[in-house]
Amino acid sequence: MTTGSMDVLKDVSFLENSYKYFLENVLILRFDNFYRLLVVHENEILTDRKYKSPKRAKTAFIKLYDSQKWKESDEPEWSDFFEPGSLRDKKRAILSNYLTRWDKRGPDMTAGRKGIVRVYNKQRDPKKKDTANPVEKAVCLVLSTPNGKLKEITKNDFSKASGIDYRLLEVKFKKERNLCPFDFIRREKLHRAAMTLEHNQSISIAYLSRFLGFDSKEDFETAFNEYFCIKPKRYREIKNPALINHGGRR
Repeated sequence: MTTGSMDVLKDVSFLENSYKYFLENVLILRFDNFYRLLVVHENEILTDRKYKSPKRAKTAFIKLYDSQKWKESDEPEWSDFFEPGSLRDKKRAILSNYLTRWDKRGPDMTAGRKGIVRVYNKQRDPKKKDTANPVEKAVCLVLSTPNGKLKEITKNDFSKASGIDYRLLEVKFKKERNLCPFDFIRREKLHRAAMTLEHNQSISIAYLSRFLGFDSKEDFETAFNEYFCIKPKRYREIKNPALINHGGRR
């Protein structure tokens, strides 16, 4: 595989426990002369940075996302590097989509937990008009916010992140995403909850609802059922069949 600048992709390493950071896919891509740290969640590229070694890429990941992990004791678990052709279909599609987008936009993406992700570079000419999409900025604000902080996001935070008045952002957000910014926060909570129910068999649903900032267990269960058309307990059982005969956690 090649990118727009003719750099050849050699190998790929995945973060095997990305769910513990509430992230769908985290990769380190090895090219001829550098490594790229790529973080993808909800089809949004949260981080895309270049490093001289895999160790630096892994250290950068910890600095960017350590506050988002489920437990303080959790540590990132990286796979060995292997050829892209050996990836499973889903991960191969993610990688292929990334390379296609990389070809179209070039390698000037910057990212970070406190920064807005997409195509605006911190080193850009301040006289140039910022043409980055305000909705994408608002989306990246939500996706890069730790679980316990999602409920603290305000209209003013959305305005600062997007660079426009919240009322105008809400109109644009509804037009592009078919929901308002705060509904998007609620949806993100539900996706993070689903990831946790699938991979963490010990946590109770009551604790999970509090951890993600829902008002109550009942409020969480209702929202989850309305969005996924299945109750949280049943969702966990389907993803972990062995729990059906052992009662699971409530």
